[in-house]
Amino acid sequence: MESTREPYREEKETLVPRTSASFVLGILSLAFLFVSPQIVSLILGIAGLSIGARDKKPGSGRMKGEEGWIMSLIGIVLSSLILVFELIILIVLLLEFMEGIHW
Repeated sequence: MESTREPYREEKETLVPRTSASFVLGILSLAFLFVSPQIVSLILGIAGLSIGARDKKPGSGRMKGEEGWIMSLIGIVLSSLILVFELIILIVLLLEFMEGIHW
């Protein structure tokens, strides 16, 4: 009597190149830099940086982890610079306004 079952074959997992979340968040961080309040870009950049740090580890099987990490870092730096610049402008304008008011 012959067996109708197929012999056991071990299948290797294939790593499918895919876009990681850090890559998408890095792109969104840069895209929202000039469109919306920079705090949105900063939050997206921080999220992309944390996910990208995990994706950069060897053996994670995720592609584009390093690129997403770099874009998120650029988004964080640029949005932070813009936020500081806007804060300086706001302080200068408030000081000029307060100087113009005579109590």
